[in-house]
Amino acid sequence: MSNNRRIDEYTKYIRENPSDPDGYFSRGLEYLDAGENELAIADFSETIKLNPDDCDAYNNRGNAYDSLGMHELALKDFSTVIDLDPADINAYYNRGNAYYGLGEYFEAVKDFSKVISKSPRDVDALIYRATAAYQLKEYECAVGDYLAASMIDRTSFEAFYGMALALQDLDEFDTALEKINKAIELNASFADAYSLRAEIYRGRGDLTLAVSDENTEKNLRKKNFAVVTIGSSRRAFRA
Repeated sequence: MSNNRRIDEYTKYIRENPSDPDGYFSRGLEYLDAGENELAIADFSETIKLNPDDCDAYNNRGNAYDSLGMHELALKDFSTVIDLDPADINAYYNRGNAYYGLGEYFEAVKDFSKVISKSPRDVDALIYRATAAYQLKEYECAVGDYLAASMIDRTSFEAFYGMALALQDLDEFDTALEKINKAIELNASFADAYSLRAEIYRGRGDLTLAVSDENTEKNLRKKNFAVVTIGSSRRAFRA
């Protein structure tokens, strides 16, 4: 069944049951899935009006706010969830993303650390804590988290790319080259990876190889391959 059809069904249900928060919540999820964040916010707000302690509604409204770049409002919603349910680890994860969006990297690290303390094999949380640590120029901490993530998920392009980036800043060019080669093996169409490898080659004095990668980067950008953003996923909640 398509999103539009489900939205129509929930709209009909809401007309017949305007005081039931579940109808607004369910339609809000469909809007969220469809990328209609403003409409999702309206429905989750109505859910909260009818059920002020609905943690899932706050979490999902926070995700919609965050998607729109409204990080302060997202932060407020995720903090409300944590006040209502301090054991909700996913709220810490989402709030960490909101802090990151606000450039409050130290607070982001703290929230991702809370997630990792409860779920040490959470690859996403490890990668996003590493990315926040990198922004704080805590390169060794970043490498440690990227390494941990890569050992859990050997197919994580983001972990190998991020590790290479941090190792380059530590002037560990040989190890950085090993990691960026693995990242390119996993995702050969990511232009920024070739740009980074070119920088690493230049750090090693391999100018011919650096120029070759710079040309590959330019060719990929001409083909309009999408840029990968590391550290931006969110976790939705369903009743």
